[in-house]
Amino acid sequence: MELQNRTLHYLPFVRACTPRGALFLLVLGLIVGKAAAGPLAYVTHENDVVSVIDTASQKLTATIKFPAGSRLIDLAVSPDGKRLWVSNANQLGMVSIVDTGNNKIVRAVDVDGFAGELYVPGAIAFARDGTQVYVADWWTSAVVVFDELGNRDDRVKTAAGSTRGPCAIAVTPDGKRVYVTDCFSNTVSVINRSQSNAVTKVTVGAGPDSIALSPDGKYAFVMVGTPSAVSVISTIDNKVLASITVENAGFSGIAVSSNLQRAYATGADTSVSVIDISSKTLLKRIQVGREPNGIALTPDGKHAYVANAGSGSISVIELATDTVVASIAVGARPTKIAIVPPTP
Repeated sequence: MELQNRTLHYLPFVRACTPRGALFLLVLGLIVGKAAAGPLAYVTHENDVVSVIDTASQKLTATIKFPAGSRLIDLAVSPDGKRLWVSNANQLGMVSIVDTGNNKIVRAVDVDGFAGELYVPGAIAFARDGTQVYVADWWTSAVVVFDELGNRDDRVKTAAGSTRGPCAIAVTPDGKRVYVTDCFSNTVSVINRSQSNAVTKVTVGAGPDSIALSPDGKYAFVMVGTPSAVSVISTIDNKVLASITVENAGFSGIAVSSNLQRAYATGADTSVSVIDISSKTLLKRIQVGREPNGIALTPDGKHAYVANAGSGSISVIELATDTVVASIAVGARPTKIAIVPPTP
């Protein structure tokens, strides 16, 4: 900010400078302005709006409107940061693709039409290489697979009969396995993409909801409603290693630090639980707004952004000190959140 102020202070000198000097100052100003922008956080609401936050200034900078009557469920950003996929429960069978360069909806993907079944899109997750996108079909208990352009590629059933779900999706770094929470049962479905989509069931507590993989892909962290806990699954053998009581689990969110030291879980009250991964124990709780839901970490690992559905706000947590350093008003019922890496 100081450098930017100095640049603006000396702009009158541009007229007196040589053309080369004027060009230098102009380029300097552009560089400073670009550096001031940070990664963008996109936040869904339980209506027809996605809020956009600049994480450098920690301010709301834009909103994206969806069709009237929408009820946005989840969102995911492509690994290159150029596309945002948003699922919509009230626009049956539709997932919108947003260009993060201009925040415009560039395509509405019609994902209905499998054997005449009703489709209600829910959770979304990208493969790490960005070539495949997984979207939960809540109504028929299936996961639909797309290429990065939105073309349907595959569909995998995760439950038989009329069982509803799944609720959340996470993809291993190598793209070979997809972990899916079966939120109306007590299991996590593991889809083995390299073995003809064979599905393995891992038993956890009742009502598994949000899920996050450690960056190295060795562990899956699952929010469980009963008992109120985080289940830790080894992805090597799909065994449950631990169940960490957090006392505030519910329909919530979880994120894992890039250094594999901590996991952060939101819950049904007003706090974020901080979990030590090595000891698999609860360290502390950080007070945020009411009904914290989605959570995402900034690419530099310095901050966590938490969507407080009951407060209409985003809490910004400084992870070095585990303290809330900002509260950003965004409007009614913010739920899920994704942070887009800055475009090179």
